[in-house]
Order: sequence, then structure tokens, then C-alpha cells
Amino acid sequence: MTCPDCAHHTPAFDAATAVWSYGFPIDTLIRDFKYGHHLYLGGFFGQHLAETLQQQWHENPDLSPPDLILPMPLHPHRLKTRGFNQAAEIARHVAKYLGLAWRSDALRRLQDTAPQAGLRREARWANLRGAFACPESLNGAHVLLIDDVLTTGASLSACAEVLRHAGSRRIDVAVLARTPEPGHA
Repeated sequence: MTCPDCAHHTPAFDAATAVWSYGFPIDTLIRDFKYGHHLYLGGFFGQHLAETLQQQWHENPDLSPPDLILPMPLHPHRLKTRGFNQAAEIARHVAKYLGLAWRSDALRRLQDTAPQAGLRREARWANLRGAFACPESLNGAHVLLIDDVLTTGASLSACAEVLRHAGSRRIDVAVLARTPEPGHA
């Protein structure tokens, strides 16, 4: 199924998985986790995301587990301010639950861009040009990129472009929640 954002801006990743739709009560839990430092929710979120991925791999033989799990990176300034990377916390738990390799340092955020949440759809894409880097070769690896919420896919697609240039052959995205289309709840 192709979402409206993907129809307008073809994403650089191959497939996306979301556990939930971004609405109550999941939106509140994600905000508590991300901004309220409720780190205990990382295990809860990681387990549900891992179970969703396992179910997909079981139901569709064309899908397979990745070689490497990577979290959406935070700029060092934002990481220092927040104190943790929520995507890295989720990725760590997913990797542990699935018994897969993960790294928090292979993908880097070079620019401290404006928060995506405050931007209109088109501005989100422009905001991320040159924001990410992958300084090492991924030499044909299948990568699973993890984040908390997928809205337009701009951030994840910008990361996927960088991972593709680093040699990744397949890039899947997994998030906790997908925001509904505008006008759909």
C-alpha cells in the first residue's frame, strides 16, 4: 500500500512498518517516552516493534531480517539537551529481542536542523538536505532503520539516501506509529 506522502515524494527506503496509528493513547506514551524521560517504555516499544516485524517476516517470505539495525540519529547538541536518543533506545531493545546486530554510531546527524514537528510537509523535505552522513561502507547490507514516528517520511528517506550511497542494498524502516493522512484520524 502506498501512502499519499510516498506517492508525492518517492522515499529512498524500500518498505516501512508501523506498529500503531499515531493517536491516543500511543501518542501520549510516545511523548512521555521522548520528552518525559520515561525510559522504561523503551522495552515495551521495542518488544511490540520486534513482534510486529517477526510477524511480517513470518507471513511474507519475500521479507527477511536485516543484517544491521540502525536508529535515526540525533545531532550531538540535541542528544546533549535531551539526554538520550529515543530511536536508539527502541533499536537497542528490538535488536536484543530479535537477536540481531545494531549500532548507534554508523549513521550520523551533521546538522542541527529545525525540529520536523514544527514544519509543513514540503518544508520537512527541504530541511534535511545534507543533514546526515554514513562515514563507512555498508557493502551490500540489508539495514533496518528505526525511529519513533513516521509523518511524511522525509527524515527516514534522507537517512536512507545516505545509507544507499554507503552501499546498503536494502533499507527497511520500522516505527512505533504512523501519523494518519491529513483529515483522517
